Amino acid sequence: MAEQLTGWTATTAQGKPLPEVFQIIHELTRQPAENPVEQSLREGCVTGLANHTVLISRDGTEYSIEDSAAPIRDREGRMIGAVMVFHDVTQSRELQQQLSWQASHDALTDLPNRWQFEQELTILLDNHYRHQHHVLCYLDLDQFKVVNDACGHIAGDELLRQVSRLIKGHIRAADTLARLGGDEFGILLRQCWVPDAKALAENIRAAIHNFRFIWQDKNFSIGVSIGLAVVDEKVRTLADILGAADAACYAAKNRGRNRVHIYQADDADLVRQRGERRWSVRIKQALEAQRFCLYRQAIAGTTHADQAAPVHYEVLLRMIDDDGSLIAPGLFIPAAERYDLMTEIDSWVVRTFFEALKTPVSVRARRLITGASPCILLTSLESALAIPSF
Repeated sequence: MAEQLTGWTATTAQGKPLPEVFQIIHELTRQPAENPVEQSLREGCVTGLANHTVLISRDGTEYSIEDSAAPIRDREGRMIGAVMVFHDVTQSRELQQQLSWQASHDALTDLPNRWQFEQELTILLDNHYRHQHHVLCYLDLDQFKVVNDACGHIAGDELLRQVSRLIKGHIRAADTLARLGGDEFGILLRQCWVPDAKALAENIRAAIHNFRFIWQDKNFSIGVSIGLAVVDEKVRTLADILGAADAACYAAKNRGRNRVHIYQADDADLVRQRGERRWSVRIKQALEAQRFCLYRQAIAGTTHADQAAPVHYEVLLRMIDDDGSLIAPGLFIPAAERYDLMTEIDSWVVRTFFEALKTPVSVRARRLITGASPCILLTSLESALAIPSF
């Protein structure tokens, strides 16, 4: 086996220098690795190869190997030689590398995934790099859902592959492009100042805007909203910088999409967005804890004829705060609409309303229910409602 791996027979290897027969290098640096036999003879103890060691056979074939060497001693304990054992681990190392690659890359685009991207960001946030200047770009494709809905996920996947190649062609070799999930991408621009980063982001935006995706007989145009955030000594945590870039990207969308926005801590749009994000968390918690309530309010007529008509009510929605106080819809409905929580709220309102009815609702009442929250209009007898009056 040693003859097969090294390419040398025992006869031809006789008398040759050990590094010539057993030529080993580091897999990543390609620099010569220290021979374990020489190290064992020098130190008089058992030694082993470092990880990522490659053996170069006489014909140039490379094998990933693991080995160890130990000194040979006589009866008096004097060192008279050394023995080395090594074996081929090429297949297992290739499998390990494949698994490692799959864990850190997106299978669809072959780009680094969110986990790998965050690892690289964490390294930049280390104290050693804090005094350097980098920029994080957060990209969200516009109109991607149109392609997905019109042509299916296969077309959407192909669009993501083409867009990833398009973006990669506009960044530098030292930069990192990653797919963060769905139609969102991240770019880490190393050693880059904001004006240069903004120019690069504008080039990417223009390239995607001018790009045409053709699928079968359909032609689609898309756009991209890009948020920029500076990575420097002022950034404290990974969540801070990701949140800043994400907020800037949302600001770009709010201002009309297909544009670039740079994060500023005192930006009015970003301040409002942060408030809405906090509201979205509170809404989700309120839904889970059933901290919503309904009130009925009579609709009073303004004339004697109106007062003689059947009584109408509107059902009003309120959220209950942690301290038991009521929160008006105007405070949380905008955030619910922005973060796609209205469907859950609507369902809760309609379900809770009908559960509160003591008798089956009449046909007339069914026709008058609007089905839209935060209020429902109905006609019913007051005694038929278990909803308190507002």
